[in-house]
Amino acid sequence: TVFGLMAGYSGYLIWHVYLGVDSYEFPARNYGDLGFRTWGTTARYVTNILQALGLLLILGQVTIQFGENISEVSRFRLCYVVCPILFVIAGFFLTQIRTLKAYGWVANLAVWLNLLTIFITMGVIAHSPPNYHIATLGSAGSAVDPDTITPDANGNYPPIIHYNGLPKNGLVGSINGLLSGVLAYAGAQLFVEFLAEMRRPRDFIKAMWGAQFFIYSVYLIYGCYVYHF
Repeated sequence: TVFGLMAGYSGYLIWHVYLGVDSYEFPARNYGDLGFRTWGTTARYVTNILQALGLLLILGQVTIQFGENISEVSRFRLCYVVCPILFVIAGFFLTQIRTLKAYGWVANLAVWLNLLTIFITMGVIAHSPPNYHIATLGSAGSAVDPDTITPDANGNYPPIIHYNGLPKNGLVGSINGLLSGVLAYAGAQLFVEFLAEMRRPRDFIKAMWGAQFFIYSVYLIYGCYVYHF
């Protein structure tokens, strides 16, 4: 909830600053332009360098992540080195799209595919037992105490434990969760490009708040559902 509100407020601030500095004679075209108009040339360089570094790191992360996904879908019959290359090639062709309208079709498809994945996993979760073997992996798994999910000699698992606060040794899992929240801000650096292509600036603020509420609702419901099971 806090991250959702802060992400929405951050989008509002970018929108507000953009309206204050953009003009026909000196249009604001990218995130670095906001730094340039408000703080000068040095701020533009710092902003552009940090943005480039952030995009590079995100690209590296998703390339590794989707390379793993492709490897798993292929049932590990493909050499892992080939899998990230396939993802990069697909990304190369997608980046040939030059207009926001055409890219909107891809973005819409991505949203519906995410929703489809959520609905499928909700169905599987409701009719399948937990996968205890991988429960200690991943961001949430970093907060899981292995002793609480280890069966005894007869194969019986310990009773379910409820926590009012952080589980024991749950700091790593919490930091991973916070990093995922911070990653949700990454798209804000593209807001200026969106605004530069929109004819009516008020359309952006309505779309941005609508998108934030949609994302918040979907993930909050999904998170509560998964946690319940």
